[in-house]
Amino acid sequence: MTMNRASCAAAIAMALMVVLAPMDVQAQGGPKVNDTVFSTDAIKRVTAVTRVFGRGQSVVGAIVEFAEPLKAGAVQPKDFAVDGRTIQTVRVTGSPDPDAPEADGRFVVIALDPSDKDAAVFGPGLD
Repeated sequence: MTMNRASCAAAIAMALMVVLAPMDVQAQGGPKVNDTVFSTDAIKRVTAVTRVFGRGQSVVGAIVEFAEPLKAGAVQPKDFAVDGRTIQTVRVTGSPDPDAPEADGRFVVIALDPSDKDAAVFGPGLD
């Protein structure tokens, strides 16, 4: 499968932007993807992963479900971007479980740094 782009997910009041590296999209003649809206046959859905910490809730990852299966090890952090966030790891899995081990499958688990400034979606000082 040729991935031409991955895009965004909304979690509570925060939208996550997940796209393949701009050069890959541009090389295939694809348009720039809007930061909050996407449409592609390659991506079935994107799910934000949140975790509750002592003083609030933060987005700690995203799970991208592709229409076609991918090989384990086929993706790298540089293949994706999440606006305002630091990607720690990415891996292909066979299920939409954030803790699933790497395996061939249709899901890419993107782990984000929970200490990023934009990670919090609920907590003190947030509207």
